[in-house]
Amino acid sequence: MVVNIILQETINEQDFILLANKWQQNASVIIESLLENNEAKNRIFNLALNYIPNSFAEAVIDIFLEDSTFIIRDDDLLKCAKQGSMGLKKSICYRKNVPQYIIDLCNLD
Repeated sequence: MVVNIILQETINEQDFILLANKWQQNASVIIESLLENNEAKNRIFNLALNYIPNSFAEAVIDIFLEDSTFIIRDDDLLKCAKQGSMGLKKSICYRKNVPQYIIDLCNLD
């Protein structure tokens, strides 16, 4: 069974935790983002950032890493590089305009 999780602007921390549990319980999960509002994007990104190294949180962060219009601060990328899994570190390396010192940190492991 495939579970489809849709990130919406109304997601709060309690919803995030419930979605993370759903992620852990199912083998096939697709995460989609319907977020258009930058304030909502920032809020959900920061929620995910607080839950690294949780695999659901990392999957959510990966969605934002793929969004070239979403601005991610260097200190947030640094947190991902220090605390994230190898998969998240690889995603950071594929993002454009990442400072070299962060890429170097991702490639250390």
